Amino acid sequence: MILVTGGNGMLGRAVVEQLLEQGEPVRVFDLATHSNPEVDSFVGDIRNLAEIRQACTGAAGVIHTASLVDLHLGKPQRLYDINVLGVENLLAACLEKNVPKLVYMSTAEVISGAEPLRHVDESIPYPVPHLTYYGVTKEAAERLILAANDDALATCAIRTFGIFGEGDRNFVGRAIEKVQGKQIPQLGRNQGITDIVYAGNVAHGLISALFQLEVGNRISGHVFHLTDHAPQSMQDFLIDLLGPLGYSRSAITIPIGILKLMARLFELPYHLTKAERLADPLMTHHQILLATQDYYLNSCKACKHLGYTPRFTRHEAVARMQRWLDTALIKE
Repeated sequence: MILVTGGNGMLGRAVVEQLLEQGEPVRVFDLATHSNPEVDSFVGDIRNLAEIRQACTGAAGVIHTASLVDLHLGKPQRLYDINVLGVENLLAACLEKNVPKLVYMSTAEVISGAEPLRHVDESIPYPVPHLTYYGVTKEAAERLILAANDDALATCAIRTFGIFGEGDRNFVGRAIEKVQGKQIPQLGRNQGITDIVYAGNVAHGLISALFQLEVGNRISGHVFHLTDHAPQSMQDFLIDLLGPLGYSRSAITIPIGILKLMARLFELPYHLTKAERLADPLMTHHQILLATQDYYLNSCKACKHLGYTPRFTRHEAVARMQRWLDTALIKE
């Protein structure tokens, strides 16, 4: 039985679906019951050691997708408790219940700083400082996961940039909310190129890693980058995805200097109040960097050692996402 933490989320559901397709028994650990009756659904909180310990009982392996994604300003305690203390709980539970292997869903935010990233491999060091506190917590968790790799528990970590797919109300959903009048503006003269990865492909990579992971083998204790092999500017991606749904490219180009000034204004309330968290400003410095600079990864290591290739082409992924958007999000 494979335990999938965060199995109700966009990525977790993709993992569960593919495991079931392969005939694997699955248990989901999440805050609510999973909708698929074929799944052994365990309701609990990753911050509760007793609950995650019980969920790990009898597991042949764990894919850990549960995480709090929060790219806003501030350092909310909840972000640290879920992303770092939650990982400490999971590692303790795996060791106590003799779970032999654990694959951790990390993020490229752990290596993202103010400088562009172009085709970088896994040897790149962690940046100082991070662009977000989310990146800080995910780096701390990734370090814990890799340090835990030993003769009792094999571990590895998977990194990607932005993930999209059916059920996504964060990455694409927030972009849609911020587009006015279905016109997607050009941000700066030189659009940043980034990896935008389909959840079905990430799930495929996570499962491939889990099935090959063994104590002391060539992938244990390692980090792997996953991509769709199709880096693209965010504006072009949104046009490809949302164009058939009535969205179009705006004739307006907003200069980078104006964008940075706007970000300072939107971030000002946080800097003045020193709030623990600033709720969803219209624009942040972090968002401008990701939209106007290059941030994309080299996935050769995953191709070589995991045998990874994207299960879905970008065309297939976009078509699947469009069908979901047309029925589940755009019409809401």
